[in-house]
Amino acid sequence: MKLIKINRDSIKKNPNAGRDTYYVPMPMQTTFETDVAPDDLPEWLQEFVTEWTLGPPFEAARTKGQIGVVDDRLLEYAQAIVKDGHTFGIESKRDVQTIYSITPEGKYLYEYENTKVKCSNCHKMIPVNDIEDDCDDGIIEICPKCGHFNTFEYEYEKIEDIMK
Repeated sequence: MKLIKINRDSIKKNPNAGRDTYYVPMPMQTTFETDVAPDDLPEWLQEFVTEWTLGPPFEAARTKGQIGVVDDRLLEYAQAIVKDGHTFGIESKRDVQTIYSITPEGKYLYEYENTKVKCSNCHKMIPVNDIEDDCDDGIIEICPKCGHFNTFEYEYEKIEDIMK
């Protein structure tokens, strides 16, 4: 069995060693609310309307919507209608998703050498980085030359064996 060695020059201390929690910023969510009826909004803004309510007599309508990004068009429109005596509120927020890992990050970052291994079917020497894989039910390695499955015998060197 061929041993795929760790490139000794690539070994570095992992600044995130032991970390098991990751924070991923989610897309920006921007909502707006105005007293302008949906039909009176510009066409480009009408498609973002999510709710419209008509108040009792002598009370203004409330139009709410959700838009992905605050752009210059939205700001210019909001400023213009506020000058005309209407209301227009914009609120933007970005949630953060917390992801917990079962295994904490290792002490080291490293790369493996691109060692050539022999396909037991076509007998060609293939760089380990060129071997294709299919991960549906388990890891299936595919020879890029002959297309046969699981025809390589190799294992990866363990960082624990080097850094004792």
